[in-house]
Amino acid sequence: MASVTCLVLHAASLAQCCDHHLVMHDSYGDGWNGGFLEVRLNGTSIGTYAATGFGSTATFTVCNGDELELEYTAADWENENSYQLYGPFGSVIFADGPDPAEGVVSSSIGDCATIPGPGTVPCTALPIDTMDCVIADNSDAPGTGTDPGCANYQGGDIWYTMPIPASGNVSVSTFNTGGLNDTGRCIVDGTELLQPHPACL
Repeated sequence: MASVTCLVLHAASLAQCCDHHLVMHDSYGDGWNGGFLEVRLNGTSIGTYAATGFGSTATFTVCNGDELELEYTAADWENENSYQLYGPFGSVIFADGPDPAEGVVSSSIGDCATIPGPGTVPCTALPIDTMDCVIADNSDAPGTGTDPGCANYQGGDIWYTMPIPASGNVSVSTFNTGGLNDTGRCIVDGTELLQPHPACL
């Protein structure tokens, strides 16, 4: 059986330090052409990062109270570049692009203890059975900022998790239940959470 897998184990709620994931994308597939992100912890650079090919991921550790800063330096073909910084439990700390802003673009304080609300990020996804009909209103959902690249994403996402039956077949459909005017569905498995473009329906 397969299901959505958390980026960070639940035990991270008790941790003083936790992994952060920087996910970088290039829509053309030729890397960032000289553009790069510098990551600083407490004022000290821990490295510079750039997408290679269609995308790359970097992981580094941040502790409670650490000052985490991102500085972006632009180069050529900036309209191809985008990135997301994920904290514990898959929450988006910062995201930008295409055409990312330049200079110091994000400054945040490390927090490895706060657990996001149910359904607000992949690691707190709401469990459903494959035979369930789920009625949800995501118009006020805070959203993760995890843009699937389709369905005119506006940020109001709700996450669900379910076991995949032995057949491997799952049917997902949307019904108008009296007011549905815009929707999109994005299906991911645990290995796709950090990939540039999960499957959109």
